[in-house]
Amino acid sequence: VLTNARWLAKHLKKLGFNFCHLDEGYDYARGEYMTANATQFPGGMRNIGYKITNMGLHLAVWNAPFEVSNRARVYQHHKDWLVHDAKVHPIRIGYVHGRVDPLYVLDTTNPGSQAYLRKTYRTLTREWGVRYIKLDFMDSSAIEGYYHRPHTTALEAQRLGLEIIRQAVGDKVLLDKDGSPMLNPVGLVDEGRISVDTSHSFKASEDAATNIAVRYYMNRNFYINDPDAFTVSTQVLPEQSWTNAEAPLTLDEARVQIVLAAVAGGMYEIGDDLPTLAADPARLALVQNRDLLRMVELRRAA
Repeated sequence: VLTNARWLAKHLKKLGFNFCHLDEGYDYARGEYMTANATQFPGGMRNIGYKITNMGLHLAVWNAPFEVSNRARVYQHHKDWLVHDAKVHPIRIGYVHGRVDPLYVLDTTNPGSQAYLRKTYRTLTREWGVRYIKLDFMDSSAIEGYYHRPHTTALEAQRLGLEIIRQAVGDKVLLDKDGSPMLNPVGLVDEGRISVDTSHSFKASEDAATNIAVRYYMNRNFYINDPDAFTVSTQVLPEQSWTNAEAPLTLDEARVQIVLAAVAGGMYEIGDDLPTLAADPARLALVQNRDLLRMVELRRAA
């Protein structure tokens, strides 16, 4: 993380790339984001946040705000804070990885879970220095069930949870609606994902293109469009089978990814390992392309 952050600050910050975003992996468990993954981050996240901020960058993190795994403290000690069925059993919605870590849903109408949300997001922003939060899996956690507040629908509960998060972080922290119903977070988030996850594969670009095209009108009407991160390097991640990345992106395929991101008119995010990208001048030139950067600065979907 720090290697990428240093390279980002030295080479790309002057072009406007000024956020350093950590995806899943910094946290101990879904539903427990205040506790860092001690194996990956033995010095804790406050230390990482200080170092990244000191480089002149803004720290950004991913989380799934309403998912709770059975490893999390909430599940271990406060099952009454979870959405449950008619037999008062927490409703399982799936697993984190395979069938290893079952997932449940935080009941945002419960006073205990509300206090936990406030504490979580105040810790991230006030102690770690986070200035951007990607809120994911709000589609799969929007379930009908028994809530602490009777007769609450899944969408009402989601919006209540987002209101609590917004109040906790304040107006100067950016919130990005990732996996979620499109309209429910409008007015509470700053950015909104409009496409599927991209990756180091051309198949992902093809899947994303249709979504970006049909949702262009949402940009700066509902929120700033988030087409997900573009990737232009030859990096391949075979362990992520969902990416369908059997071979590195060709240069033309890389051009497709970055142009799709530019025409979306909203967020412009690079998803490559930066030192790896730096070893290929032709691909680095795509990221530094002044014409594409000017398109993004217009802030309009093309």
